[in-house]
Amino acid sequence: MFSHAMLLTLINSDYNICGVISRPLRNMDDCFDLSDIAGTIEYWQTNNINDEVDKIKAMRPDIIYCLGFRQIIGPEILSVCPIIGFHPTPLPKMRGCSPIVWALIMKLNETASTFFLMDEGADSGDILSQERVPIKECDTVRTLYGRIIDTAKRQILKLDITERTAQDHSQATYLRKRIKGQEDVWLEY
Repeated sequence: MFSHAMLLTLINSDYNICGVISRPLRNMDDCFDLSDIAGTIEYWQTNNINDEVDKIKAMRPDIIYCLGFRQIIGPEILSVCPIIGFHPTPLPKMRGCSPIVWALIMKLNETASTFFLMDEGADSGDILSQERVPIKECDTVRTLYGRIIDTAKRQILKLDITERTAQDHSQATYLRKRIKGQEDVWLEY
């Protein structure tokens, strides 16, 4: 859903997109088939982005957006060009898995929509843009996710990789992966 919304935003804003890579659809996560909106843009799927180094290098991108891919990108791809990542939290807080679910479980008052330059860590690169997103008492994963997407659609068109702020790693916190069937809380999607 997120990657679909961001790709559509870039396409509709006349960005010159040379390729789209996604993961095969799986029942256990929110992978989204992007082939329908990729149109004439070169499109392929992979289980491991790091297996695609040669193909990515051959495309000679100026910038890569990694939006919703959920894999650590290795140094070979990181060296191709700047890579912009996204995380729906106020980084450096809440790095890691299932941040929207955890924000609701922890009954936070707000989260954030954060774009950052990717590095070899997990959600640890310099911040390019961060906007707070309030959490309402009546929010579900779906409603909060929708507001985060709306915020990110505005942000993505204003990103400037020369304007960045280093994360204070001493303030970093990490979220553990939620396991399907885990009983700590029930959340409507």
